[in-house]
Amino acid sequence: MSIALVLKRFLVLPVLIGFFALSVSAQSVHLRVISEGLEEASAKISVDLPVQIQSLRFLDSYAGSNGLASRIRSLKAFDGNGNELNCRMQEGGIVFIDSPARKISYLVDVTPPEDPTAGAHVSWIKGETGLLMIGDLLPSFGSYRGTLNLELELLDGQEAFTLEGNIAEGRYEIEEPDRAVFFLAGKARSYTEKVKITEISFAIEGDWQFADRLAFESAISIFKRYEELFGTSPSDRIQINLVAAPDLELRDRWRAEARGNTITIVSSPSRYRNIGEQMIHEQLRHELLHIWIPNGIELEGDYAWFYEGFIFYRALIAGAELEQITFRDVLRTLADVHRRVTLSGWQPLIGDSGARWAPSGSSVYSRGVLAAFAFDTAIFRASGGRDDLDDLMKQVFVEAKKRGTGENAHEFVGSLLIKWPGARSLAELSLNGGTPPDWSLAIETAGLRAAPETPGSNLSVVDDPDSRQKAFLRRLGYNKRR
Repeated sequence: MSIALVLKRFLVLPVLIGFFALSVSAQSVHLRVISEGLEEASAKISVDLPVQIQSLRFLDSYAGSNGLASRIRSLKAFDGNGNELNCRMQEGGIVFIDSPARKISYLVDVTPPEDPTAGAHVSWIKGETGLLMIGDLLPSFGSYRGTLNLELELLDGQEAFTLEGNIAEGRYEIEEPDRAVFFLAGKARSYTEKVKITEISFAIEGDWQFADRLAFESAISIFKRYEELFGTSPSDRIQINLVAAPDLELRDRWRAEARGNTITIVSSPSRYRNIGEQMIHEQLRHELLHIWIPNGIELEGDYAWFYEGFIFYRALIAGAELEQITFRDVLRTLADVHRRVTLSGWQPLIGDSGARWAPSGSSVYSRGVLAAFAFDTAIFRASGGRDDLDDLMKQVFVEAKKRGTGENAHEFVGSLLIKWPGARSLAELSLNGGTPPDWSLAIETAGLRAAPETPGSNLSVVDDPDSRQKAFLRRLGYNKRR
């Protein structure tokens, strides 16, 4: 399969800023970047298909960005002799071609999204900076899966940061296009450190109110804590990209994504240094944990109640463990989560995950976090303080790695949850039923109390916690930074 891709900004004189050549299997793919102005950015792509096709599909919705297929313009298809064929795109990005085609060409609008922080999830280019998410630039070709060989020629001083295999100077091998991310930057700073078997690389572009080393050292300390939790690293290489949002007029807004083993954080500047520091700590704690779950395992289905809600809760605890946040921060977050769930109502966790990108999607996270806290206290209580949620999360990762691909995520995680003493009834009621976790029992186990009949009220430590309550309180950061 061969691909030619041209990125354009329309003005008067074309200026070549980059040339890319790719090959799939034994065939070549070309990608060229040309600047002709400063406003609209477009990508011109041509694909020599590995097999004859009459239908294909472009990605239309991803991470809350809808209508992505509408970025596709001037779509053309050709047979093996170069004759143009009739083709049409229907709603949802599905393309039908009247006769078997061996080549297609089209334009993709890669101007930054209206919400600049959504640039953590989709391709965009602005000036020398941009993110190429190969999965939203190329269509899927049915069951065909081939290896892309990408050749990049960049501007003087411009770099491409990626985890894709570097097989020669400027050449990259891409085995999973949906996970391939290329961060292009002209003025990025990069840092690398090896932690046991894992090389962690951090590319930072833009000006921030915190030092580069603070962000990089935070990533290293968080990774080490999670490696200790799971007992292993999920990958031998991790790439982290911190990118300034295309619209620098924004303040204190950010988005992040862990795609494969690449973490991309797109953020606007912060008004205050402490807000910026907390942003980078929080995003790193959350996204680095995603490298293990769900990215490090292959379960089928959207189980965001676990890989977002439980991950958020465990990342919160990590913040207290690493003294990036205080015990009071943890209590305020738990109280706020309970308030949100009380106001929005409880929904069964299974079946709730698909709504996380909807306007009310934050409630999916809140219910998942509340469930994680309840399971943590239930396992801790039933085991007499010997076990907690960490043991469950490690079990999910290890068992999923053993079983390989194809396991239904809800059934797999649910089957492990109900085996833990004290968690069966909670799992049955909360996963598939409409009964929320017992908040009073959870906070009692944790050695906490809340003002009666005041949902979301401030939590505080009980007057005389017993030894087990003290142990759980220490898990939440008690007596660290008070």
